[in-house]
Amino acid sequence: MSRTSNIVLNGSASNWQPTADEESTMARGNNLESIDIRISKAEAEVSKAKARYEKATADLKDLLDKRDAVRRDQLMKLIADSNRSYEEIVAFLKGNSDDQDVEE
Repeated sequence: MSRTSNIVLNGSASNWQPTADEESTMARGNNLESIDIRISKAEAEVSKAKARYEKATADLKDLLDKRDAVRRDQLMKLIADSNRSYEEIVAFLKGNSDDQDVEE
């Protein structure tokens, strides 16, 4: 039988003191449990942070898409309302505008 079971069977458990090896093993066990608990908490925090990051990233993408759509609409309206020809607008956008001095 082990030392612990002998002590309990003999009814003298109140006098039992763990050996240095037993204390070390118990400390490591408690330490491992503590580390495992801390690891679980850290994993949960990382998971929550990842979810917040993914939501924030999706919100940002949605806002950028909306801004781009508004800008496209504004640009198309400006082009449609312009008295410049298609060729003039394309040349200007390409940087090939030779008639920059023509103001209307």
